[in-house]
Amino acid sequence: MRALMVKYTLLIVTYLKAYSKHPLEVFLKLIYLPVQMMMYYFLWINIGKSNTLDITYMITYYLTISLLIHSYPSRHIALSVEQDVMEGTITNCLVRPYSYIIPAFSKYIAWALIYFIIFIPSLVFITFYKGITLAQILYFIVATIVGKFVEFMLWFDIGLIALFIERIKGVIISANAIMLFMSGSLIPLSFFPKWLINITYFFPFRTFIYFPADILLSERSTQYFILNIVIGLFWLILLTIISKLLFNKGVTQLQGNLS
Repeated sequence: MRALMVKYTLLIVTYLKAYSKHPLEVFLKLIYLPVQMMMYYFLWINIGKSNTLDITYMITYYLTISLLIHSYPSRHIALSVEQDVMEGTITNCLVRPYSYIIPAFSKYIAWALIYFIIFIPSLVFITFYKGITLAQILYFIVATIVGKFVEFMLWFDIGLIALFIERIKGVIISANAIMLFMSGSLIPLSFFPKWLINITYFFPFRTFIYFPADILLSERSTQYFILNIVIGLFWLILLTIISKLLFNKGVTQLQGNLS
């Protein structure tokens, strides 16, 4: 366990150094997100002039999901796996002293640490603007951590599909389209009819977008929080098992094709 933690730490530090040497993407993110947040702010201010919606909630909701959606270019996880498959470098993992998932996860964590530059000040603003309690912030942090792990495993699994079909652009587009609708990215899931809200529980998408935002901005019960955390952990375990099955089966098939 200690050796594994040392490997994770070294990889995370390596990726932090890599990001610092190529800061353009980080710089663009620092510019893009505040601009997008201001767009949402002025959009809902103007809608509120002729509507009975809770404008404070709508503003903070879209600010929050913007933070969650753009916390990592998640589709790059799948695209990176696809690239490794296409170039054949994924077979190198068989001679490494660690699992194939570890570098990808370490890169994910490294970017998340850099993203705190945006995330923390934005969370402070939302907290004071909406009047959020400490309990809601703590619930949000736990929900976000679980949700982001689910999101990582989801896109990692989608990437592993490349072991079987090589090109996964269509799979990525389809998954992203479903995610936009079922995650609350377009409109809050609370606006949906009850039967459609129930359907969203059969997908992992709500766990890393709607649930963290909802638990932060609404005063929900402890039971609601625990239920959704359990659902998130279920998806995390399930997607982890699927990743192992996909990887083992896919690498075996890939080796058979190369031999």
